[in-house]
Amino acid sequence: MRGNCRDGEEALAQETISPSLASYDSLHFEIGEGRCFVELLIVLTHDGLVGFASDKERSHVGAMSMSVPRPSLEEDNRQSCDSYVIPRSAHKDHIVAQEMSETLTRDLGIPAVIVAGIHIEDAKADEIQEIQAHCRQLVDAVLQAFESGELQQRRETH
Repeated sequence: MRGNCRDGEEALAQETISPSLASYDSLHFEIGEGRCFVELLIVLTHDGLVGFASDKERSHVGAMSMSVPRPSLEEDNRQSCDSYVIPRSAHKDHIVAQEMSETLTRDLGIPAVIVAGIHIEDAKADEIQEIQAHCRQLVDAVLQAFESGELQQRRETH
């Protein structure tokens, strides 16, 4: 057998990496203003979607939620999901991340990952409720984009 990892590292070091437009379908949504502004970037993969929900001021990784479709355990012919949530210590972003990923997975029948990082310094209860409502409206906008055909999901065929 010829070659080893070092040979590969040298070859990789010689390659140039440059940014380009992704070959994935994506959409950007935004809602609100000031402290309650939220944006959502959605990227479609071949069998699901990945989203990043953030604010303008201090976008960050506050939590990740991945939801995977499965049949409902309670009702026949109904879609449900299993979710895996990873919160960042001292953050509450998992609340919106999980709700968003679960809604998208149940309604679309595909795996969905949402990374959320929405920061409001000294947030008041009404601001938190507004952010949560904005996140629900963003999910509704994604669902409408699917229904209208604006987002064309590309699934791998086996």
